[in-house]
Amino acid sequence: MIERGNDAILEKDRWGYWGLSLGEPFSDADYEECTTISIEVDRLYWVERIPEGAERLELAESLAECFRSVEIELVYNPDNPDQAAVFRSVWVQLGYALDDRRRFDDPKFWVINDCMLTHTLLFPAVFGDIPDSSEN
Repeated sequence: MIERGNDAILEKDRWGYWGLSLGEPFSDADYEECTTISIEVDRLYWVERIPEGAERLELAESLAECFRSVEIELVYNPDNPDQAAVFRSVWVQLGYALDDRRRFDDPKFWVINDCMLTHTLLFPAVFGDIPDSSEN
């Protein structure tokens, strides 16, 4: 944004996340293009960290431990990591139909949600098309 002549400051918020503060006026076109680039760089950063083999199994055990903290059994296949299937299993174990919005009122929902967010690397499909490392 700065290279394109926009007033911008990169700073951490109180939780330690980086954010961009923009002065007025700024170019909407520049913002859209820079955001698109930023999202792809972020995605590629995480794609490079997707665990394999024993590392994936260790991360899966960490997720299972997180689930056990609210008495939920992790149903996860490391050879076919399906995030939607894990969530479906959770809702069934909690006694909710897949379309039952009451689950959002269940405190266990928020623990499970946090568990899933902190273990996203177990589900490579959430990162979209993963570049073939043999091309580099």
